Amino acid sequence: EMLNHMDKITVSQIMTWNPCPDYPEGRVRELIGDGLTPAQILDLPIPAEDRIWVVFHEDVIPRRDLGLLACDVASAVLPIWLAHYPTDARVAACIRVTRRYWLGEATEQERTAAGAAAWAAARMASARAAGAAAGAAAWAAARAAARAAAGAAQIEIVRGYLSQKREE
Repeated sequence: EMLNHMDKITVSQIMTWNPCPDYPEGRVRELIGDGLTPAQILDLPIPAEDRIWVVFHEDVIPRRDLGLLACDVASAVLPIWLAHYPTDARVAACIRVTRRYWLGEATEQERTAAGAAAWAAARMASARAAGAAAGAAAWAAARAAARAAAGAAQIEIVRGYLSQKREE
């Protein structure tokens, strides 16, 4: 059963979602006590990816909204890709098709094809970067920056989503 955006997420719910070993029940209880709202989860002093793991759950946000939020996050970090590969439109096309899919305007087949093209672009970029030691180091740094940017973008995008739902 899906939560209302204002409902509290409880320790027992999180434990049924099988968190990673860094979050045994005792630690989860220390962090959230009797429960926190999704907005409060976003403010916890834990890594962004862990906060997102909790809030980006189908019991918290409807599946369609999760898909659209993922498109928003991908769009927010797309400039990082375009800075390195300005003529490669496959990732941007994948985001557009995926958004259309979640809006009911594209088929699963179209989404799968666009996703395969985007993965091919990522593999190509990885192969190019691995061609030289300096390139590999630069690629690792770029990936770390992209991860950090994505985490920050995810937090802000979900914060906006929750704020909008609160107003509805």
